[in-house]
Amino acid sequence: MEMETVSDALAAPILKQLGSRIRAIRQELHLSQEECATICQIDRAHISRIEHGSKNTSVLLLAKMARGLGVELTDLFKP
Repeated sequence: MEMETVSDALAAPILKQLGSRIRAIRQELHLSQEECATICQIDRAHISRIEHGSKNTSVLLLAKMARGLGVELTDLFKP
């Protein structure tokens, strides 16, 4: 069993909040994960992992998602 590190403990709530925000924006646009994946040119399973907070992703991928969703990158980090 792997021990959780301090950085993991700090990252988990941030990733969950980010994922929840991305899911909310996607749902406001009435997009399925599959439709979002097509628009953003990202694998649907990858979007699912990001939305569930289980995937730490790059800023460049987040910028790609923001562009595909028609929002600013900073909008992904708003509560």
